[in-house]
Amino acid sequence: MLKRSFSGLLSALLLSALLLAASLGAGRAPSPASATRPATTQASKPAILFNGIPWGASKAVVKASLPAGFTLDEAITANYKNGDLYFTGKLLNENSGVMALFDPNGKLVKVGVILYTKDQDARSRYASTQEMLISKYGKPTDKMEDYSAPYQKGDGYEDTALKLGNGVVLCTWKDDAGTFLAEKISDTLTVLIQYEPSTWDAEYARRQKETAKQF
Repeated sequence: MLKRSFSGLLSALLLSALLLAASLGAGRAPSPASATRPATTQASKPAILFNGIPWGASKAVVKASLPAGFTLDEAITANYKNGDLYFTGKLLNENSGVMALFDPNGKLVKVGVILYTKDQDARSRYASTQEMLISKYGKPTDKMEDYSAPYQKGDGYEDTALKLGNGVVLCTWKDDAGTFLAEKISDTLTVLIQYEPSTWDAEYARRQKETAKQF
């Protein structure tokens, strides 16, 4: 089950994001005609969606819209208290899980994906998945690879650092609607991908409040 353990960090990273727009005809002097044209409106970013499933979709729509081969894992789903669903199948030839989270009205508010990579393949799968996401959503808003002492990038012990919780490897995107996408290597050396629309914040707060009632 994907967790929100790094959402605060990701939000902080977004505050420092620099969005660079390339101008048309960079490096060339504009012709008199082009100099008087109205500025071209910047194209909007592609909407961030998992497999094209719209936010607010019902459980029936989610089940029918998952990638081919995914089936509901009833044993894991039975442990969820908020009506969330967990599916298993294959993505990118990796055994994978997809968790769909819903609000009390049964509307989709978050999707979490986990690629159960072999330890030695986690970093290469992370890199190849990142390239795939870049081809769809453009350059990441932020990228981060950082390790705590005594570990550092390039020392050959990056995987050990990640397993011990002494490293962070992630990249993030955000679309014009405020949907947030993050890819991360977990401390079990799997690849995690989280899709969070703006509606998730309220649902997350509601769940935290319900959990607090237990104490």
